[in-house]
Amino acid sequence: MLSLEDLREDPAYVLGQYRDTERTWIKTPKRVGLEIPACDDVLELEPESILDVGCFTGYAVGYFRFRGFDGQYTGIDINRTAIEYARERFPGEVFIPCSVDEYGGEEHDVVFASRVIIHSYTPKRMIRRLLDLAARVVVLTAKIEDEKRIAYLDEGHGEFMYRTFTKAFFERFGARRSITRAGKYHTIVLWKDTCH
Repeated sequence: MLSLEDLREDPAYVLGQYRDTERTWIKTPKRVGLEIPACDDVLELEPESILDVGCFTGYAVGYFRFRGFDGQYTGIDINRTAIEYARERFPGEVFIPCSVDEYGGEEHDVVFASRVIIHSYTPKRMIRRLLDLAARVVVLTAKIEDEKRIAYLDEGHGEFMYRTFTKAFFERFGARRSITRAGKYHTIVLWKDTCH
């Protein structure tokens, strides 16, 4: 299984099978909206600042800027190679190589975490940390099924963990907005003032 340090350093993991897809998304930000409708959910909130947790190679900021977002953007990811790639593609943006637990910056109006929690070994703790970093709201995406499921997948670069969730898992945190489907994934919106 890949360790946290492996994920931080392994260029093949980041740029191997995903490189062409990421390059396409960066060149055509409209595709991000089709692939990840949760980006539109973030923009509908009219955020002053966005913290993009698990930003990977920065594809979401390209879409946010394309759609007119002019606030402060910060992207974080544990993979240093992905961050370097994001910095090359979006030189005016802030990208920091760190985990959500290591991030020491200020609160952001909206915290966006697309497909990050599905790889977390401690999802409850992760949601609490995301809420700590949000001034107003957390928008995340996950796969919702009737039963939770944990799988260990081997994508050719080592094994990694993937999990699905039940709707009840997020409702326990006080999700005020309906959980909607976003392509393969669901968008979950957690308002800081009503979450527990």
